[in-house]
Amino acid sequence: MAAQFGKPGSVRAQSGPNPYTPTQIDTVVDVFYLALRLQYWVMGAAQPETESLLEAGISDNKYPKFPQVGIGATPDEIVRAIGEPGEHTDDTYGYTCGLHIMSGADVTFHFAGSRVKRVNYRWEMD
Repeated sequence: MAAQFGKPGSVRAQSGPNPYTPTQIDTVVDVFYLALRLQYWVMGAAQPETESLLEAGISDNKYPKFPQVGIGATPDEIVRAIGEPGEHTDDTYGYTCGLHIMSGADVTFHFAGSRVKRVNYRWEMD
């Protein structure tokens, strides 16, 4: 991450037992950059891949690949680009990627007034 985004503003880590292997200690790490939060899971096991991204949250359009449905977009622009949300409240539109290679992932658009103020991407890990 540091190679892509530089040095983070701050990092927070919390360790605890793995839910399936209580003797294994895993760590959830939050990495904070300006307008970007990354959360990942570091498994305390000796395996080739021991880190997995769990969630990314943005509040600036310098990060998304398609900023037209990013920060500042209206609910109508989101619906025209992606379709009707699977879940919604007055302040959020949520989409689940069920028939995609990222199955088990979801994206939530958070609104302030009538504009997107934050977008969260979340991947399910089990």
